[in-house]
Amino acid sequence: MIRRPPRSTQLLRSRLRQLCIIEILQCILLLGDAYNTFNDTCAVGIEPVKEKMDDLLDNSLMLVTALNRHVGYENASKIAKTGYK
Repeated sequence: MIRRPPRSTQLLRSRLRQLCIIEILQCILLLGDAYNTFNDTCAVGIEPVKEKMDDLLDNSLMLVTALNRHVGYENASKIAKTGYK
């Protein structure tokens, strides 16, 4: 014979589900507001400086990590050390 849980347990479970949905909706609204604020105050009007980007790209030692698959870790670390000097 299968026993059903007490009615109070079912009501509690139902109420908790409603609270979870409300909290998720509030989080979604908060994230939306954060996105709009970031967009309005930070992202609009940003222009890339091509010369600075090229300089950072040419002088970045972190790009050596992309070579690991092709030349191996040891050779990539030698290249990074040489570039650092």
